[in-house]
Amino acid sequence: MGNHTIHRDSWYWEVGVEALDFTDYIQVSRTLIRRLGLHEAILIGELAYECRTWKRKGKLVDGWFYSTVENVERQTGISAHFQRLALENLANAGVVEVKYCGLPRSRHIRLSASKVMELMADEPENTLSDQQSFTSLTTSDSPDAPIVVDEVNANKEVSKRNNRKKDTLSGKPDDVPYDAVIDYLNEKTGKHYRSKAAATRKLIKARFAEGYTLEDFKRVIDTKTSQWLNTDQDKFLRPETLFRPSHFESYLNESPQTSILDSVDWSKYELKPL
Repeated sequence: MGNHTIHRDSWYWEVGVEALDFTDYIQVSRTLIRRLGLHEAILIGELAYECRTWKRKGKLVDGWFYSTVENVERQTGISAHFQRLALENLANAGVVEVKYCGLPRSRHIRLSASKVMELMADEPENTLSDQQSFTSLTTSDSPDAPIVVDEVNANKEVSKRNNRKKDTLSGKPDDVPYDAVIDYLNEKTGKHYRSKAAATRKLIKARFAEGYTLEDFKRVIDTKTSQWLNTDQDKFLRPETLFRPSHFESYLNESPQTSILDSVDWSKYELKPL
């Protein structure tokens, strides 16, 4: 009886595995999830599939292909809003180029397979097969042409990466003022948060990608510090609370808590030393 049960379970398992049609799956790299984020990694997998499809049809134009918001959402479940944010992050990382043209306006994308492989190769546990997932991409209009990798430029990028400070999320330097934001937070709260923390940098980078400025960050910090410092809410004066997407905008539109002394016109009084 026991052997029969084992055999039956094994049979069901094998049938179940065979039923998994991987042609309907999106290839998502764990490395890219760690380095760029989940939406970004899923989007790369979907765009790679779309690029290969256009390539087989011989309709790539210098590597550019047509990709609709509606189709990507249908295939991945990623909404238009999060597609925009993910594409901005991927563009900042040098993975994609995006342009809009025509009437009605249509979205065209060019995916850098060499940049994807470069990001994946940065982590030593990656295997060659992981990187080869993207080697069928091409910048040629010929459906059978192999991918073209500019070795000279690739070597230059490697050299630059070895001799400069890298952003921990994208592998590419950016101008997001992480230090200025965290230094200001620490100055106002007396805390000691680190601007190098990956989770903190991801939050700050995402808000800047949405169009917020350093002054917006300072306003949020000033507002919540005036309300929470030295109260039971003091523990929430931290990046994961202040810079969270569901909180940041509402905090930005709040008014700082003021003291009655702040409304006094002190110029009317002659202040003498005690």
